[in-house]
Amino acid sequence: MLLRARFMQHLSQDPLRSAGVPVIRLQRSSHAVWLSVAFCVALSSAGLRTQDRPATEGGETSHALEFELPNSKKIKVSGELRWRAESRQNYDFKNDAGTDPFFVGQRARIALDFDVNDDVRAFLQVADTRQFGEETSTTDRSADGFDMHQAFLEWKAHEDLLLKIGRQEVALGEQRLVSSLNWLDQARALDGVVGVYDTGEQSTLTGFATIINNDALQTDNRGAWINGAYWNCKQENGLDTDLYAILLLNEETIANGTEHRWTFGGRARQTFDSGFFVGAEAATQVGEVDGRDIPFIKTYGVHADAGIQLDDDLKPRFMVEADIASGNKPGTNDNERFNSLIPFAHAYWGQMDFALWENMLHFAVHAEIQPAAKSKLKVAWHMFQSMEPTDRFGGPVLTLSPGVVGGSDKMGNEIDITYRHDLGSGLWGEAGASMFLAGSGSRDARTVGSVRGDDDPALFFYYMMGIKL
Repeated sequence: MLLRARFMQHLSQDPLRSAGVPVIRLQRSSHAVWLSVAFCVALSSAGLRTQDRPATEGGETSHALEFELPNSKKIKVSGELRWRAESRQNYDFKNDAGTDPFFVGQRARIALDFDVNDDVRAFLQVADTRQFGEETSTTDRSADGFDMHQAFLEWKAHEDLLLKIGRQEVALGEQRLVSSLNWLDQARALDGVVGVYDTGEQSTLTGFATIINNDALQTDNRGAWINGAYWNCKQENGLDTDLYAILLLNEETIANGTEHRWTFGGRARQTFDSGFFVGAEAATQVGEVDGRDIPFIKTYGVHADAGIQLDDDLKPRFMVEADIASGNKPGTNDNERFNSLIPFAHAYWGQMDFALWENMLHFAVHAEIQPAAKSKLKVAWHMFQSMEPTDRFGGPVLTLSPGVVGGSDKMGNEIDITYRHDLGSGLWGEAGASMFLAGSGSRDARTVGSVRGDDDPALFFYYMMGIKL
């Protein structure tokens, strides 16, 4: 059972919806007043949560119902309900025209967990995700959004080997490259096979072959896969280390070409008894995309952070971090842009999702406290620059610059505030507010002739609550 516990901890740890989601559009003048009031009310309530570094949403452990049937050793039934209201203001950096999207998303899940015997486990999880008002009618057959989120069989093939086959969430390390992306209502699940071998000395080796594109098994083989091996070792002295090799195979890129990209890297994190901690991750890529070579070493991503957790009534925690990732240089036939694969961007590069670990220079300062029991208040400042101003800079939600010849590398600054509180019995809530201040590079991308691009602050607000059943 120790291997299974490690396996689930290793694999079960949200880019955001596209601009085409169903939304309610409100005029900016009235919407700003309404949202300010709503957010103040949210912060004054006791039901809010901060988005920690990659973790599953929710409050306390799920209150699963357990019972036994003749053909099963144990069955657990669990569920989840989650709602999030979001408002995005001035994403065009103009506060004097246009409308701002406001929408409410809902996630409903129910899961059956079967312990068939000591060596075999089956897990089924269905999910319904939708935006309020997305259907033509909620009373006819147009209702959709229902899906099998996870469906896998877990088999202890050997004392030290655990296999999972089917649709499953996969999250590796600190999820900068491979994440289950739980911020999204849909989250992310992959189809395939995952195996975990207990190599001893508190280490595991994970191998995986998964599909990330639903055309991967069609007769023309024009799909995408992500495969690889991931080694992790957790030592008693607080040192946590990873080494990995990940292969992205994409037989139909946006440019109608192909991509074969290897990612080799490692991660380390040391936590000391004093509360001080340091972490680092570095990766390089090699291969070919759309007929262009991906040069080894020149294509890279590096992360470093350091901080301290103080043993005080408020549990203050402070951290500074930096990220750098290569971009495409002008005048070369190679593709030197680092690819962040399928990451948890929301957790690392600003909760407005304006950036990825690609063509990036990023600095951030974080501070958080626990003002009450089971609550957390977090404030973060992010600074973004592009490594190559002629290459695209942006994130899952917005492209700040498609790349401008002679443009500035300064993309902007973001301030994030989140507050979360667990109410007990599986009920939790969270509120967040963010502001992005466009830099000269972002303005350059929107400059037309002698007309300078707008630079009014972009704003993001959300209120989220949920319950584990």
